[in-house]
Formats: sequence, C-alpha cells, structure tokens
Amino acid sequence: MEQYRGAYNQGLLTAPMDMASFDPYVPLAAGLMLAPGSGFADVAGYAPSMTTAGEYEPSMIANIGSGQYLDAGLQGLGLLGDAFMAAGAAVPPLIPVGAAMKAPRAARVASKMADVPEYPLMVQHNIHEIPLASSERLGGLPVPSLAISNPDNPLMTFGDVSLLGPPSMATPSAKNPVYSADAYTARRPKAEVSVNRDAENFVSKEIFKPFGELVDYEDAEYAAKVIFDGGESYASIPLRAKYMQDRGLLPNLKNIYGINDFRETVRNNFVETEDYYNWLSEQRNKMIDAGGEVSEKLFLGYTPSGKAKYKPATLENMVKQMAKEGAGAEGFSGSIAGTRAKVAPKFKTAADVRSARRRVVSPSRFEADKEDLQEIYDPFNAKIRNAVVESSSLQPYEANRAAEELVEDLILGDWGKYEYHNQYKGIVDEGVLAEAKKIKTEMQNMGTEYFEAKPKRAVSLSEFKGAIVPENATKETLRILDEAGIKKVYKYKNEDERKSLYKRFPELMFSVGGLGLLGASQMGRDQQPQGILY
Repeated sequence: MEQYRGAYNQGLLTAPMDMASFDPYVPLAAGLMLAPGSGFADVAGYAPSMTTAGEYEPSMIANIGSGQYLDAGLQGLGLLGDAFMAAGAAVPPLIPVGAAMKAPRAARVASKMADVPEYPLMVQHNIHEIPLASSERLGGLPVPSLAISNPDNPLMTFGDVSLLGPPSMATPSAKNPVYSADAYTARRPKAEVSVNRDAENFVSKEIFKPFGELVDYEDAEYAAKVIFDGGESYASIPLRAKYMQDRGLLPNLKNIYGINDFRETVRNNFVETEDYYNWLSEQRNKMIDAGGEVSEKLFLGYTPSGKAKYKPATLENMVKQMAKEGAGAEGFSGSIAGTRAKVAPKFKTAADVRSARRRVVSPSRFEADKEDLQEIYDPFNAKIRNAVVESSSLQPYEANRAAEELVEDLILGDWGKYEYHNQYKGIVDEGVLAEAKKIKTEMQNMGTEYFEAKPKRAVSLSEFKGAIVPENATKETLRILDEAGIKKVYKYKNEDERKSLYKRFPELMFSVGGLGLLGASQMGRDQQPQGILY
C-alpha cells in the first residue's frame, strides 16, 4: 500500500505537459487500481479520487458508514482480487482471475467522472483596496502576480478584492512567463512619499487645529501621507479623531489632559468602517484642491560613494525594476519555499497549463504534500548544516548561512558550478547528490494551490473582466472598478460566500478542451448568486 500511495504522491498520475487535448488522469488512476496491492490501498482509503485531484476515494469503512454498500462490496471484491493475484506467484492462472475481480471496482470509480464537469482553472489577482487605489493613480498594475487557480479552491489571501481575468492572461510567452507553482516573484516596491508645504498646511488647519495642544503639529507631514496612501502610522490618531468629530462620534474632550491621554481616548473609541476610508478619500480631494502635492520615488540602492539613488515612482520605472527579477526573488536562499519556487518548471504553451490543471489541489492536500516534503527536506538540511559547521572555522551564523546556500545549490543541481563548492568536496558524495535530486523531483511533482503568471509589463485594470469585493467596499473602490469597465462585480459578506462567488464567472473558466468551455453548461447548473451584483 505504501508503494501505491508513494507513486500517487510522487506525481505518477500528473498529466504530462505535452498532452493538450487528452486528459490521462482518469485512465491512469483507474488503471492503477488494477495493479497488485491496489485493493488493499482502496480498502484503506488511499485510492485516488476521480473527482478531486490530490484527494482519495472513501475507505471501505467510510463507505459502509455512509450507506454506500455497493462501493464497499466492490472494494471487498478488489481486496479478494489482491489475494488471488498474490497466490498467482505459485499458481499463475490465478493472476487474471484476481485482475478480473478488481475490474468492477475500477470501472465503478472511473464512472464517477461522467457527472463531473471539466476540471477548470481561472485567472485571479487579489489586492487590497488601498493598493488598488494606488494602482489607478499609477496607471496600472506593474508586473502583477496572477494566480491561476481552481474556482472550487480559489486563492483567498493577499487581498480582500479579487480581480478576475480572461484565460488569455494564462497563455505562456517570453513576456508572460507562467510557472507551475507559486514562484515567489518580486513584489511591487514600496515608494517613498513626500508632500509639499500646502499639504502640510491643509492638515494643520483642517485636521489638527480643532484639537489645539492635544496634537503634535510636527506630525502634519505624516498625516498628509496617510491621507494620500491610506496607510497607517501614529499620525493616524488625529485623522481618526477628526473623522469621529465630523460624524458626531468623538467623546467629550473636556477631561482629556495631554497628547497621550488624547491618543488613548481615540484608540479606545475608534471603529474602522467603510465610511472612514470614504472620509479619507474626501480629505485627499480637499488637500489636492488646497494646493497639496505628493511625489513618490523609488529607492534603488547606493552609489559606490554611498549616496542613495532614487527614481520617480512611475509605472514605467516600477516595471523596469520588477521585470528583472525571476522566480524565487521573494524567497530566502536555502529556504524550502524559495528553493521550490526556483525548481518549479515554466509552462511553454497554453496546452501545457490546461493539461497540468490537476496539479492545482485543495489547501488541505497541499498542506499534506508540504508535510511529506518536509520529512525528507529537514533531515537533509540538518545533515548538510552539521557537516558545514564541523568542517569549517566559520562563526555559527556564517556557517548556517553557508549551509543554506549549499543546500539550495545541491537541490538546484548546481553542485560544482561555484568556486566555493571546492571546500565542501569532502562532505558531498554521490549519496548526498542522490538525496538532493530526490528532493528536487519531489518539489517539482508535488501539488500546488495555484500556478503563477507574471506578465513583464504593466497590466491595466481594464484588462480584468470581473471582480469580487467585500460588502463594505469603499465608494472609491466601486468607482475605480466601474471606470475601468469592470461591470460584473459581486459583494460578499464572509469568506465562505466569497469562495462561492468565483463560480459566478463561468465565462472566464478554461479547461482541457480550450477556453471558456464551461460557460453555458456550468451556468445552467449553478444556483443564483448569494452576493450582490452591481
């Protein structure tokens, strides 16, 4: 059974990347159920699911408990078939008899696919509302990370707004690399914000003045930045106080003494709502009308003489900086996540993406795969680290860092590529190289929660065709989406509802046969949306 389960976990059922019009998953999975020992695995609950990649069919006990007696009976017959095949070692004619006993169960499980729609994929980009507003001002999204996910298990992190794109965004090319896993590519660089004197004067007069000595007027510059980008800092206290005052929500300040007492009162009484961010947008417009100007610049490092280098934070400059980075840019050398990102192969064609779609698995299956990987990665990492520490005169921190780099080089297959490797020839033998190769193979074959597309350009918001936003999304967010031409927008109240709304975009789903094939049939089966369409 362990051999059977190991073959499944190691990717033997993964669809080959060069098969565009044929999905081999079902025949491979069903065929594997005819193999010797598979009856034992099926009874124990380790037969690959025909409907959910990375999951398993129910065990015999589970089927009996749920009243699926036919399935349980066929599992028992398959188990008997295993016994006949084992006895065939002594009496060869029993082998085909055992195989025949296993065939009904294989056919029964494979038949479940008849009522299951094509395993779909969808392009999404998650973003928070404040960066969304910043992207509009910038003129687009610089080199965004686009998740190619399963609508049944969409990506739910990295932002409470989901922008949904057409299948064409998942087409690999030199300018649109598509990775077979989360590639940990570069994120948008954070710009340094500067405001002019008019912006500071607006804050001092309109925001700070009503509170007299309870605020520090030197914070006006920082408060102006908060008004501009919606970020949070200690300068947000007077902004929150003014918002509450304007809305009649500020407690009586008669008995407040000093700045610290004022700040504590505001913190204890402020409630973050959609209205607060709408109010901030109003103040931003007023600040600009009053002559306030804001400039943003990107820090590019230092010159040889130690002088800081900057460029204006334009869309073009951000794209130039981000497009240079590839997979693993956000990972750390020697880390399991960063290394996996670097070994994940890139797709060459749209057909590759579609045929590999079953590698996109549920979060629970992905966590199980990570645990399996950790079981072989951690001992290898510890062995190399201890060997480096013992064989060098480096300080502990330096030795650990050197070990991390060496582990990554070994797994990437770069052993011998760099000069520093020469000092570790005594600890790297054929056995170590074989372990590293096994880990690399496991990393490449394990499931993933999503593929990642990383267009090396600016992506306009108008390229997206739908959006899913929180029920309390700001007016500015809804305006941005509307002006970008995104008319199909659903609101959600909670995470469960958010997850269900991805299925309201069947026209954006794509699968093995091509693009958008699920639209008509899926729309007819789905229930009416729970969210609100605008």
